[in-house]
Amino acid sequence: MSNKTDLTRHLKGIEYATERLEFIARKLRFSSLLLIFSTSINILVVFTLMFYISRLGSKFTFFDPSMFPTASIIITLIIIFLALIFDISKKNGNAFFEELSDELHKRKISEKNESYKNNSSLMTRVIMRQFTNNMSLPLFPGPYGPTILVVTNLLLTTLSFWVILAFNQSF
Repeated sequence: MSNKTDLTRHLKGIEYATERLEFIARKLRFSSLLLIFSTSINILVVFTLMFYISRLGSKFTFFDPSMFPTASIIITLIIIFLALIFDISKKNGNAFFEELSDELHKRKISEKNESYKNNSSLMTRVIMRQFTNNMSLPLFPGPYGPTILVVTNLLLTTLSFWVILAFNQSF
């Protein structure tokens, strides 16, 4: 009876870790798409500022040009926050991934024992593969992808301030 209870508790732990890893994989995917989208918006903001200043010069009638650097700062802060979420989620997911990997390895070694045979291992492996696929950003693969996006956005914010300073000095 004790072995059956231990096995049930063990399998529920594997199910929990699998569900948690699946949630983290979805969270990584969502935050990576938000990072790319936010960076695209920031690029659009800065280039729109440059376009309006080159076309209109000092004839701004609809808006204050200083709102562009402010928008760029807000977007950059959001991107820094998203990059932190992405990195923390990746570290949490790695812990679940390693534990599930160890459990699947133990299960394969002890395959002689009928109590360890379970059909959920295929789904666990699929979820583990999804997690590894979502660990890097779509356009910036590798461990430094979020850092590259943060630095890019900081440079875009700096550029927007530089454009405003150049605009104010010329008019």
